[in-house]
Amino acid sequence: MSDLRLAELASIVAPLVDPRQPEYRDLPLVNGETIESGAGRLRFGRSASDESAISPKYLFRPGDVLYSKLRPYLRKAIVAKVAGLCSADMYPLHVDRPRLDPEWLMWHLLGPAFTQDAVQESGRARMPKLNRAQLLSYRFSLPPLDRQRRIAARRREQLGEIDRAKAALEARCAAVEALPGALLQGVFGEGGPA
Repeated sequence: MSDLRLAELASIVAPLVDPRQPEYRDLPLVNGETIESGAGRLRFGRSASDESAISPKYLFRPGDVLYSKLRPYLRKAIVAKVAGLCSADMYPLHVDRPRLDPEWLMWHLLGPAFTQDAVQESGRARMPKLNRAQLLSYRFSLPPLDRQRRIAARRREQLGEIDRAKAALEARCAAVEALPGALLQGVFGEGGPA
């Protein structure tokens, strides 16, 4: 593994565009509110026109890693599946794919080592915000590409396991909440107590 700066493997190359223009208004608009904290996925998706966006937005490409620079302790990042727009509070990172897997980078940015560094770097301001130079100067050890892909796949599997466990727990909680009503109905019949 080699120790590198993020700037050696990724760049922020995203033109600012007017989201009201016909070629951009139907693109997805990503901001910190739309990203689930620590999970590497969107909570919901809306277009620039759905959001009535008027201020310039960054245009990103599929495969770019979008990192929210505000309040880094919230750990918000995704890998873009399609082209879209993001707010100026996001960094669209275009990665050197022959050396760096975008999904691995996303999980690394969501991890404790990077988050601790980002929080420390951004804590000097009233509103915690990681600037471009701080982000790109971050140093880390880079495993070989095949290992990066295996790590990213395992993180994806773990997230799926968590989602399935959460759904099962929610189903059990709903069943428990319904139990008193079902018991009353069994004792008093369909109409309840008379």
